Amino acid sequence: MTRLVRGQRVRLGDLGASGPLELRLETPGPQELPLLLALQLGIDGRLSDDRFAVGPGQSVPAGLLRVTRQGFEIDCETLPTSARVVLALGFRGDHPHMPGHASQIRGGTLRLVAQGRVLAQLDLEGQDFDSERAVLLGEFYHKDVWRFSVGGGGFYGGLPALLSHYGASPDLEARLFVSAPPAAPASREETAPVASLDLARPVWLPAQWPGGSAPRLPAGVLPAVGSLRVRLEDGEASGTAFCISPGGHLLTCQHVVEGARELEFQAEGSAQPRPVRVLAEDEERDVALLLLADGAGSPYWLPLDATEQAPALGDELGLLGYPLGQHLGEGITYSQGIVNGLRARDGTPYLQIDTGAAPGSSGGPVFRRLDGRVVGMLQGGLAGAQGMIINIALDLRALGTLGWIRRAAL
Repeated sequence: MTRLVRGQRVRLGDLGASGPLELRLETPGPQELPLLLALQLGIDGRLSDDRFAVGPGQSVPAGLLRVTRQGFEIDCETLPTSARVVLALGFRGDHPHMPGHASQIRGGTLRLVAQGRVLAQLDLEGQDFDSERAVLLGEFYHKDVWRFSVGGGGFYGGLPALLSHYGASPDLEARLFVSAPPAAPASREETAPVASLDLARPVWLPAQWPGGSAPRLPAGVLPAVGSLRVRLEDGEASGTAFCISPGGHLLTCQHVVEGARELEFQAEGSAQPRPVRVLAEDEERDVALLLLADGAGSPYWLPLDATEQAPALGDELGLLGYPLGQHLGEGITYSQGIVNGLRARDGTPYLQIDTGAAPGSSGGPVFRRLDGRVVGMLQGGLAGAQGMIINIALDLRALGTLGWIRRAAL
């Protein structure tokens, strides 16, 4: 039997799987199983028809995918190779015998079974999660052969946020789980004020892109980046932030949010700003971890580079940010450059870059133009000799020393 870990990708053939498969979810004790959900997606990674989203006791048209009371039944060999199948869990906060969110799972297991034989197992422990109200268990997809990608990312907004991410109708959850109406999102008045909170456990970050494949750069990454509006005691300021998880976690500079009485994030292309809370901040490294406070998560995020290798001199970079908004007006700016220096201060790595930047760009993602993965976060610039501007970005490998995040392996 193979032990699976979050973020792992495996060929079904390597597990010895063929023909119909079962995925059995088990939890110990008297607690009831969370809500089970399966989605059969089209080639674009979206739900083409609500009939291809099924809950317990239901199957998609032609019966190729079914959700049971204990798990899922699927026969990948009968599915079109363009299809993707996403398996997920949802949690209710109003049920006395069901975990209210993912961190309350105690000793759960997901077993992949073929012809009565357990081929692989994924252990589910609450300590590996935060307060997500919906969790991605995994995904079946075809790439030369059928494969399984182990999930682990989640949505603080629960199944409504997850279904919205995949393009489902707003009322689909109520139709799938008649006895489990969707929880109302917190109103602006109910949202806790901006504060620096204790991070109970590291935030798990997915290694994969939304939809599973890298988007076209830079257009495909714009929705994960946004302007940060900062209301202070004596005025306003602005900066840039970017989303790093489907749960709605953001990164920006600590100096951008310092002294904030209220924070709002407006993603590029969105007409509606969203309230933000500070989860953790580090003044020395000038970095802050934020959370979209409405609980709805985000369908867009930027994967961080998970190789733990330093960027190389000459690596081609892209930078997104919102510079000089008060002078140039609102709008995102894209600039290109290279890594022209590798620096360190008190053990913290930094990148010296020559991408164009200006006030308001602080907190912007610095990504490799080769694959779009984020390697740094712009912090500011220094005026050099003869008017030369040297821009400095935090090398995001530094986040590993803070204990804020856990990254899935590529």
